[in-house]
Amino acid sequence: SYSWSGPNGFTSTLQNPTIENVTTDASGTYTLSAVLGTCTATATTTVTINQSPASPTVTGNTEVCYGNTTI
Repeated sequence: SYSWSGPNGFTSTLQNPTIENVTTDASGTYTLSAVLGTCTATATTTVTINQSPASPTVTGNTEVCYGNTTI
């Protein structure tokens, strides 16, 4: 069996969990406890979620060709 715990109240019993619509609040240390019979193993990993970059804004009557910049 698997037991995950992490930031922002995250818990899961899946072997390979995912977090839908993840935000930077999910950054931090995650702990996994795996049990097989009478054997238990624990491991941790640190995850960093970076904020998405802002969408670019082009103003004015500017023609932009693929692969070129407006600067």
